Amino acid sequence: MPRRSHPLLRALLLLCTLGLIVPALASPGSATPTPAATTLAAEPDPDANPHRAQRAIEALERVQDLLAGEGKNGARSLTLELRDLALLRGQLTGVQRAQANQLLARPLRPSKSQRKCSSVICVHWQTKRQSERHGVRSLKYVRNVLRTMTAVHKKYIAAGYRRPFRDGRRGGNSKPDVYLGDIGANNLYGYCTTDDPRPPKHGGTWGFCVLDNDYSSEQFPAHTPLENMKVTAAHEYFHNVQFAHDYGEDAWFMEATATWAEDEVYDHINDNAFYLPHGPISNPLTSLDTFAYDGLFHYGTWIFIRYLTDRYGTKVAGMDDLVLDMWNGATGKDRAKYSLASVVQTLQANGTTLEAEYAKFAAGNRQPSRTYPQEYQEVAADPENKDGYPRTPLVDQFSLAPDATQGFGRSYDHLTARTVRYVPTDETGPLSMLNLTFDLADTPSGGHAVIVTKPVSGAQTQTLVTADGAAAPIPFDVAATKWVEVTIVNGSSRFDCWNGSNYPMPDYSCMGDSRDDGVMQKVSAAVTP
Repeated sequence: MPRRSHPLLRALLLLCTLGLIVPALASPGSATPTPAATTLAAEPDPDANPHRAQRAIEALERVQDLLAGEGKNGARSLTLELRDLALLRGQLTGVQRAQANQLLARPLRPSKSQRKCSSVICVHWQTKRQSERHGVRSLKYVRNVLRTMTAVHKKYIAAGYRRPFRDGRRGGNSKPDVYLGDIGANNLYGYCTTDDPRPPKHGGTWGFCVLDNDYSSEQFPAHTPLENMKVTAAHEYFHNVQFAHDYGEDAWFMEATATWAEDEVYDHINDNAFYLPHGPISNPLTSLDTFAYDGLFHYGTWIFIRYLTDRYGTKVAGMDDLVLDMWNGATGKDRAKYSLASVVQTLQANGTTLEAEYAKFAAGNRQPSRTYPQEYQEVAADPENKDGYPRTPLVDQFSLAPDATQGFGRSYDHLTARTVRYVPTDETGPLSMLNLTFDLADTPSGGHAVIVTKPVSGAQTQTLVTADGAAAPIPFDVAATKWVEVTIVNGSSRFDCWNGSNYPMPDYSCMGDSRDDGVMQKVSAAVTP
């Protein structure tokens, strides 16, 4: 779990000094409708797939680079890097395979560590006598971690999520395990992974997690040590819960929902607000389902999940059940059940569509104080978040006089958006009207728009546009109308799945290619006197 401006992880010393061991080689043990016109490629033969072999080598190198302090921006989640390595290590041989095994092993030997368990989870640590660097200074900290992890576990289970898989006594019993060590010295907050030697690409497996041994303020300057431990525990353990649903699920969805979950469990900490400048609010031209190898965009995507739960979720054990519905829809061995397909299905079950909600989300991000009033106030009052909520920037602004015309057209990739503003000049009068004509992509391709009108006094109005043609004329008198904004989106969720042809570009949903990237969409504006 990377954090804001912290530099990269440093040497492989972390793995050596924690005494990593090679894992034991033993394994435990209805289709979701896909978006219209999505295609599922046949499962590739791993031995005949050069992309998969190359991905395995690069996954190993990325983990090694992160731990050696050589990765780009320290941006990729170690949890997801290790997940990729676990799924791909079967493509590795010889020394590379041995290196992968070591990187995926548990960080403490039972014979050289202590263990304390609750009814549902165990914490493992070393004393200062056993390890000056990685040892825990006080048993009070161990009790705090155990109490926190137990509460987090129980909350997720009470909310309806799957219990983490039993691990066959790899940590001394079959309960989930959490290990403590000085990972903060490597600028790392926490991570979860599995030592299942053959984890499924579609399906669940067990996992274990690693947290810092004290979250000292010297290493973690934002928030208190207890707050950092709690928010990291909530984020990383949600990954462990995700492993029980679908270990190979789309990475953007795993990080977006884990970042959402930490705020559901510890709403007052607001650590996830630090990712907003990296996500879709500030970067609407990046596809919403992007998981970038060298960026933080996918963490900031939690705000789309929050947008949906604020409108369609019902609280169960303090967590909105909409996300559970999405995860249940993406769970299982059926390759047609994946992140974006489940989001589409879940929204349809709630009487709406992804295209419509994404369009309203994109338009709402122009005014976050109105769109997310509670979160906006919390962040504004939090001294740790000095920058507050960002807002989506305008692409352009046009001042229009009577008889003026203005065209705007751009190419849109899937799940991207642009907003333009029209402002009446002093020459406009009581009879002036703004006439907008849209040339959008067809409905299967996701073309939608939102018109927001801001009057000089009174409430704003919002209109959803779902088809080509002229919208209703809008009063455009400078004395009555401050501005009119138009947000155009490509809300497509159609993919050619599992073909891997976007390699080595950022990962999208179902490791596929969007069928509707580069779609031209236009709006024409004309002012009548």
